[in-house]
Amino acid sequence: MSSGNQSLQTDMVLIVDNDEQYVERLIDMLEDTALDCHYNFAGGFFEALDIVHREFPVIMILALQLPGRGGIEVLKELKSLGSTCRVVVISNDMENNYKEECIELGAVHFLDKTLEFEKLPGILKSLLTEKGANKNTV
Repeated sequence: MSSGNQSLQTDMVLIVDNDEQYVERLIDMLEDTALDCHYNFAGGFFEALDIVHREFPVIMILALQLPGRGGIEVLKELKSLGSTCRVVVISNDMENNYKEECIELGAVHFLDKTLEFEKLPGILKSLLTEKGANKNTV
């Protein structure tokens, strides 16, 4: 699944989550905000890293619960690669110490997947307009 303006001139936001209904709802909401970017989707660890290597997303919206290797492992891999992709972690598990670990591994935001869903467009807009947002490297 990929969506949004597919122009190679726009920044790419990669959504990593195995819940396709959530991803479709998220993309619908983001497209309504008319951000100057396009979206791609990965359902798991290996697919996400494949897209990171091929398409260099500037922002990743990353679920922690993924089949097989989870979101923490994605963050660790991005860090080891020296990726400059900005990562917004989304999780329904707010009880554990995941937030601190994710921030230490380079995430720029950690949101409650359900309760803070509506914050994502504003966060993406802010990240996309930050100086150098389109200079991602792996």
